Amino acid sequence: MKSTLPQSHKLVSFEPLHGPIQADLSGLEWVIIGAESGNRKGKIEPEEDWVKSVFNCWPDDLPMPVFMKNNLMPYLPEWSQIKEFPKEMQR
Repeated sequence: MKSTLPQSHKLVSFEPLHGPIQADLSGLEWVIIGAESGNRKGKIEPEEDWVKSVFNCWPDDLPMPVFMKNNLMPYLPEWSQIKEFPKEMQR
């Protein structure tokens, strides 16, 4: 019996997000953003501008699905509830 793996995707995960991002994300198919988890002393709390900086890393005319993890909710307003997947992963 031959099994096949799902199609691979080029993605980047900014988790934990520890500051603003300046990168060329063109060519990627998915971006994941999350906060630091756990109870470490000195845990870095993400800032809204840091998350917005990720959205500025690809051209406006290039749609990019973004998945924002639930651990961002305590730090960001309602708009942070974006949970998108690449089309091939949607059911």
